[in-house]
Amino acid sequence: MTRSGKIAAALTVATLSLPWGTRAASPADPNAGGVHADSDHWRWDVKTLSDPQADQVNMTPEDTTIGNLTSLPSPITSEKTEPSGRAPAELQVWRLDNVVLVGARHESDGDYHVILRDPDTGATMIAEIPDPNNAGVQTSPYASQLAAVRSQFDQTFGAPGAYPQPMLHLNVRAAIWGAGFFDFIHNQDGVAPNGIELHPVLGFQVSGPAFRLPPSVKADFDGSSK
Repeated sequence: MTRSGKIAAALTVATLSLPWGTRAASPADPNAGGVHADSDHWRWDVKTLSDPQADQVNMTPEDTTIGNLTSLPSPITSEKTEPSGRAPAELQVWRLDNVVLVGARHESDGDYHVILRDPDTGATMIAEIPDPNNAGVQTSPYASQLAAVRSQFDQTFGAPGAYPQPMLHLNVRAAIWGAGFFDFIHNQDGVAPNGIELHPVLGFQVSGPAFRLPPSVKADFDGSSK
């Protein structure tokens, strides 16, 4: 069985028993800057690799596909509760090769919300690039790497605007890698059916020139992301 298959099997069992437990949703981080909705800071320490299990994440990227990741069962049952630790797929850095970076928006919590698309199947999922000035990022052992990714994105594409400004349309093929993260689904642009994301992004490399997406695809992601 492949590693992705083993993780899928482990998650199937874990989802039924939730061995890592649940906890009440944490309040917004008062040090993050500004006033944000609770969804912005849900599982904030996991999102920023500043949680107690961050040092257990396998930082050697494993190649996978959007289809494989989005087929994993989610351990998230409600936005009202949080797992008290990381699910198996959240203990691995995943690498997606030859995906389309569709577009990006600057979120209210400071993250860059990037939509990824499989060019063959059209399946989508989200990747998030945190603000290096966020308190959670600054306490992460990977703070310098996260800051470098953010700087690389700005230098490559420019900084995306915040809603209600239009999404920054990228439309480039790239490899991208980051830690697995299960979010709860709350009408995010490009969200995977199981809420899995690359969060935070730990690196990317543009592998092909921009190309024109079908107008229907572009229109799908012109709304608000969260």
